[in-house]
Amino acid sequence: MSKDTSNKAPDPYYILRGHKYHINSVLFDKINSNLLYSGSGDGEIKLWNIEEKKCITTEIAHSDGIGGGILSLQWLSNNEFSQGDGGNILSQGRDGVIKIWNIVDNSTFKNTYRLDTNSLSLGKCSSIYNLLSISGSGIDPTSSPSQVEIWDLKNKKVINKLKPNNQQLFEKLGLPMSLKLYYHNNDDNNNNNNNIDSSNQSNDQIRLCTGYENGELLIWDLRNTSIPLVSTKLHNEPILSFALSNNSTKGISGSGDTNIIEFNINYETKQFNITKTHKLNNGGISEIKIRNDEKIYATAGWDKRIRIFNFKKQIPLAILKYHTESVYSIDFNSNNILASGSKDCRIALWDIYKK
Repeated sequence: MSKDTSNKAPDPYYILRGHKYHINSVLFDKINSNLLYSGSGDGEIKLWNIEEKKCITTEIAHSDGIGGGILSLQWLSNNEFSQGDGGNILSQGRDGVIKIWNIVDNSTFKNTYRLDTNSLSLGKCSSIYNLLSISGSGIDPTSSPSQVEIWDLKNKKVINKLKPNNQQLFEKLGLPMSLKLYYHNNDDNNNNNNNIDSSNQSNDQIRLCTGYENGELLIWDLRNTSIPLVSTKLHNEPILSFALSNNSTKGISGSGDTNIIEFNINYETKQFNITKTHKLNNGGISEIKIRNDEKIYATAGWDKRIRIFNFKKQIPLAILKYHTESVYSIDFNSNNILASGSKDCRIALWDIYKK
């Protein structure tokens, strides 16, 4: 960062230990803020109670070994997959297998769903309602490296394949490295596609934001699968993570280079306008999360550091130092507790900037 403001950065208030392999994903429960999920490279999912500071249960969700392990965990709000009063999480294996887990009595994982996508992606998938976005199949000869598939989770089928009709752009994008499905209210002139069911969001449109291997960030309207709404090259290395504001008008991106970039989204000019660039001494941002109140955001770094920024003022606030290896994943709960998961097999809990 251009300016070190972390002269007296706080330490984590607790460390959760139990994983034997690197932690690729941490995720807070959206119903019970005391529950935390973590997924590791050997295929384990753990459920933790951060109030009691203990692991409640462990499940072998995905196989380990070559192509195995957990790549990401995501919260599902779709009631179609619910059984009982608990929440649901989606786990993505490195082998392209997607599973959905119902949390029974806040203490047990129950596998309720499995989907074999054949995607061998390095990037984390994204889900919303009954839709899943993931990079194209690794065994389908008609699929290209830059292609993104949209799956209907309920019917277990691909309903859209996103790739630019601009061949020059398409060939230079490389692999999709980071994905985010979201709802957006503003109208535009894209053609309708009856494959997308958004009846529960009658005034909304489903968008997909995708960061690619060549450093380009694109936004798609799922009703038009060949022409992106917005496209700008933001980085010189693969975009590994980004986060968007609740109103999807601005965001932050991180990559394998030494820049954290803040931007506004201009849908009229079809560009991401850079508003701030934070320079790092060491490159590599694995994940970015904006806190629920949008006052601050956090980044997880390959350099073992977690950086905290003021989202409105676009200034750095602190550099959190604890982990002894790269930080791969971070998440905030509704009480503004921050969890960080690392290659060092530990989860740190941070209580910072609560106001």
